Amino acid sequence: MPSRETAFPDDEEPQTAVVVRSLRLPLQLDRRLRAVAERRGIPASTLVRQWVEAELVALEDDQLISRADAARALAAVRPADPEMIRT
Repeated sequence: MPSRETAFPDDEEPQTAVVVRSLRLPLQLDRRLRAVAERRGIPASTLVRQWVEAELVALEDDQLISRADAARALAAVRPADPEMIRT
């Protein structure tokens, strides 16, 4: 009997098919994950799915700079000092 992952040939997989994955997280990491998901108003599983998809896209070689590198660079930028901005 084929596994669920290989039950459909590549050209016949339903677009809405999903695979269940078991993931073990330390309690504190799970609490942080659920807190972020709650703030965003989405289930934790949706948040994990979004993060996995974003990381896979970031690993693609068709970009001048990976999204992961761009996100790290952006995270390192400090907010502008309102006193320094002239209008």
